[in-house]
Amino acid sequence: MLNKKACREFTAPGAAMSMDSGLLHAEQVKYIVQTAVRIISHRKTLVLYIHDREHAAQGDFRPIWTMFHSKDGYITLAGNENGKTFWRTASFDNLGKDWRFARYCAFYSPEDQERLERYFHDGINKGFDALIQAQGTMKAQRLEKRLEIRRQKIQNRMACVPPLPRGWQSWAYQTLPAYFFYDYEKKGQKFVKGICTNCGHEVTLSGLKYNAKGTCPHCKRELTLKSRGRRGWIENRDTCQIIQKTAPDEIVIRIIKTNCYYIGDMPRKEAYENARLFIQFDKNGPTHWEEFHYNYPEKCWKSGARPVYSHWNYNYEADICGHVYCRNLPEVFENTPWRYCPLTEFYQRFHRPMAVIPFLAAYLKHPRLEHLVKVGFFSLARDLVYGHDSQNEIPLDQTQNRTHRILQVRAEDVDFLRGLDIDFKTLKTYQEYCWENLKDRQELLSWQLEYGVERDILETLEYMTVHKLLKYLDAQYLYMKDRKTPTGTPRYRNMQDLLSEYRDYLDMCNGQDYNMRSSFVLYPRDLQKSHDKAAQNIKAQKDENIQRGFQSAYAHIGNSLDFEYNGLKIVRPNTPDEIIREGNVLHHCVGGYVKRIAQKKCLILFLRRSKNEAKPFYTIEVRHRRIVQVRGQGNQDPTHTVQDFIDHWKREVLQAVVYEAA
Repeated sequence: MLNKKACREFTAPGAAMSMDSGLLHAEQVKYIVQTAVRIISHRKTLVLYIHDREHAAQGDFRPIWTMFHSKDGYITLAGNENGKTFWRTASFDNLGKDWRFARYCAFYSPEDQERLERYFHDGINKGFDALIQAQGTMKAQRLEKRLEIRRQKIQNRMACVPPLPRGWQSWAYQTLPAYFFYDYEKKGQKFVKGICTNCGHEVTLSGLKYNAKGTCPHCKRELTLKSRGRRGWIENRDTCQIIQKTAPDEIVIRIIKTNCYYIGDMPRKEAYENARLFIQFDKNGPTHWEEFHYNYPEKCWKSGARPVYSHWNYNYEADICGHVYCRNLPEVFENTPWRYCPLTEFYQRFHRPMAVIPFLAAYLKHPRLEHLVKVGFFSLARDLVYGHDSQNEIPLDQTQNRTHRILQVRAEDVDFLRGLDIDFKTLKTYQEYCWENLKDRQELLSWQLEYGVERDILETLEYMTVHKLLKYLDAQYLYMKDRKTPTGTPRYRNMQDLLSEYRDYLDMCNGQDYNMRSSFVLYPRDLQKSHDKAAQNIKAQKDENIQRGFQSAYAHIGNSLDFEYNGLKIVRPNTPDEIIREGNVLHHCVGGYVKRIAQKKCLILFLRRSKNEAKPFYTIEVRHRRIVQVRGQGNQDPTHTVQDFIDHWKREVLQAVVYEAA
C-alpha cells in the first residue's frame, strides 16, 4: 500500500514546461503527462503529473492529477475548483470523462515516455499501453484475490452441511411420473404386455387407452399408459426440498432438481442440488437468512438467489417450489421454533409441490395455523399461508382456542364446513349467514357451491326463506336454462345469471312499491317475462314521451267519464305509477298498459268504493267508447254489484260522451 502522507511531499513536477513548446498548442491533445521516479517510503515509485493542456498554455503548470504508481498498486491525488485535494483509486484510463482517456494524452518529452517504459519492463507494450496493461494486471489480481477470499468463505459456510439422507434419491424419483410402455397390436385386444418404468418388470394390463391411468400389479405404482408408436420424446422434471439441521440454531433448505428422460423403455435419471437457504434462529424465530445457488459453469457455490432475467419466462432452475422430504422433519425441527410445525401433514394432504419458506414464516406469524391443519381445515391453512398479506383480511379470530370460535361460526357448523374443506372466501360468506342467524344456512352454502353462486343471496333473502328461494330458483332454472337472447346467446349461462336477474327483478318491484309479501310478486311463473315487464314499467315511468302521452290522453277526456252509483265510483289515474301499483295490488297485468295509454290506444280507469277511494278494487279498460274488460283481484270477473254499476255507467255516461281514445 502506498503511503498517502508521504506521497503528498512529491506533488510538484521536477521539471518545468516551456511556454514555447509546440505541444502546448496542439489542439488534438487535451492532457500533457510528465513522469518522474521517486523513492517514497523506501519504495521505488513512478509519479505521473497530468496537466490540462489549455491551462498549461495559459501559464498554469499545476497538475490536475498526480498518480503514484508502485509495483503492486496505484493511487491518484486530485484537486477541485476550491483548491481542496482528495484521493482517487481510478485507473489511468478512467481518470477523465472521455472514453479511452489515453488517446487524448501525450508525453511532454521522449524522456518521460522512456522513464515509464523502463519502470514497467514491458517488452511488448509501449507508452501509455504499458501503463494500462500493468494496471489491468493489478486489477485482475486484486479481483482474483477477492474472489478467492469469497470462495473460501462460502466453502467454509458449506462445511457444516451434512450428507443427504439415505434413500433420498429413490424418494425424489418417486415424485416424477411413471409409465407403462406397450406395443399396439390388435384392435380390441383385451390384455397387453408392457414395461413398467418404475420397477422395470414386464407386466400385463387390460383396458388400454392412450394416456389413461393404470396400476402396476408388481410395484402398485400409478402409471400413465403410452403406446411405443405414439409416445414421442418424454422428459419429466421436478423440484424437491430437503430440510436438515446444520447447527443447534440453524437449519438449511436444500433445493434438489430431478430430471428423467427416456431412450428406450427405461428412464435415464439424474438429480442435482442447485440452491441452499440457511436459516438461523432463536426461540422467537428466524434471525438471519442466507441464500446460495450453485453456478454450473464455474462449478462452485455463489451467494444470493439464482438470477431470473425475465419473470415472464421463469427459470426452472430458479424455482424453489417443490416436493418436501418429510421423513426427517421431526428430528430436524426438534428444539427449534418449528417443533410443532404441521409441514408434514400439510404436504401429505395435497402431495403437490409447495413453497416451504412462506409456510415456515406463516407458522411463526399465525398462532392458529397448526390448529387448522390438525383439525382438517387444509384450504384455510393454505389461504393463511399463501393467500393474504394483511392481517385485516384474514377471517379468523386467532386469539381463540376452540375451532368454531376461531372460524367465527356456530359449533354445529364445524363438521359441515370441514367436510367441504372451505377456503377464506367461502368462510367469509358463511360467517355472514351465522351473523344473520340464517336458518338452513348449511343447505344454502351447499347449493351455492354446487352451482357456483357467489353473490346476491342475502339481499334476496330479505323477502323469503332459504327453502323457498332454492325451490323457486331450481324450478325456474330447469324451466328456462335453454332460453336465448335475441342474438342467440344463452340468456342464463348458469344459476348465478338467473339469481342476479331475480335479485334485479325484486329490486325493481320494491322500487315500484309492489307488495313484497305477495307470492304473486315474489314467485312469478315466468321470471324472464316478469323481469322484462317490470323493467318496461320503470322505463315507462322515466320516459318523457310516454309521460306526455299519458297526461295528454287523460287531459282529453277531463272529468267527462266521472260517475258514482250505489257506493261505487270511477276514479281517473293521475300518473303511470298509479297504474303500475294497481296491477301490483290486484295481481293482474295492467301495469304493462302504460305505453298503450300514451299512444292513445286505450284508457285505464279505476273502480273504487266511495268510502275508500285509495284502495284498488276493480280496473276497467276502455277502447273506442267500448268497455274491453273489467278485472278485479287476480283477474276476477265482475260481481253482480260491479256489473250493475258498469251497466249504469255505460248507459248514462260512456255512451253519452263523444270522446276519442285513439
